[in-house]
Amino acid sequence: DAIGRDNARTPMQWDAGPRAGFSTATPWIALNTNHIEINAAEQLARPDSPFHCYRQLIALRKAHPVIRHGDFELLDGDDPERIGYRRRWQGPASVGRHTLLLLANLTDHPLVMPHLDQLEAGATLLISNYPGQPAATFAPYQAAAWLLQARE
Repeated sequence: DAIGRDNARTPMQWDAGPRAGFSTATPWIALNTNHIEINAAEQLARPDSPFHCYRQLIALRKAHPVIRHGDFELLDGDDPERIGYRRRWQGPASVGRHTLLLLANLTDHPLVMPHLDQLEAGATLLISNYPGQPAATFAPYQAAAWLLQARE
C-alpha cells in the first residue's frame, strides 16, 4: 500500500544482534539494514550520542528554572542561518535573576555569531555540541547555551 503507515515503520532496533534484538521470531515488517550501526545499545555505549545529549538537556531543564519559566526573547528574527534567543527569570531573593543565552549555527558552513558580546565574565557554558568554549565563528551546526548569573 503506497499510502499506508507501514512504509515508514521498522521493528525497534535494540541492538546489532539477530532481528535487531526486537524479537526471537521473524518480524512481519522487514528490519532496516542499518540496525547493525544504528541501535539503542550503540547509543547507550557512545557518550556523544543523541540519547546522552537528550539526557543532558533533561537534566539542565530540571536544574535551571530559567529554562522552564524564563521569558523568551528571539534575538535573530527570521534569520534562516542562525538562531539566538535569551530567556530571563527572576527567582526568589535567595536565587536571584538568571539569564540563559542560546546560539546555534543552522548551516553546513562556518558562521560568525552575533550576541557573544552579551556574555558577561562568569557566564557558565551549560552545553555545547563541540568541545571547548565556542569562538566568534561557529562551526557548521554548532550550538551552545550559557547561564549568566544575576548582577546585583
